[in-house]
Amino acid sequence: MKGGRLSADIFNEVVDETLSRYDKLVDHFEEELMASGVPPFAVPETEVGQYQKLLAMEAAGDPDYHTDPVAQKALAKFKLQFGGA
Repeated sequence: MKGGRLSADIFNEVVDETLSRYDKLVDHFEEELMASGVPPFAVPETEVGQYQKLLAMEAAGDPDYHTDPVAQKALAKFKLQFGGA
């Protein structure tokens, strides 16, 4: 019996709509939880902590530091603010 109230086509439409709404809801919650830029239940790193981490990355030759102009710019700013290592 194709197209009836209890057929698979109707059930599949309900499942698809439910999953679509669930995905949208999860995306919305993720956006709201990350609005501050810090994951939930995480403590934001202090500027001194960021400075120390970038100094260690620079000294270790970490490619994440040496290939990231944003990190290099941040370290230059921190060096002006806190002085050299």
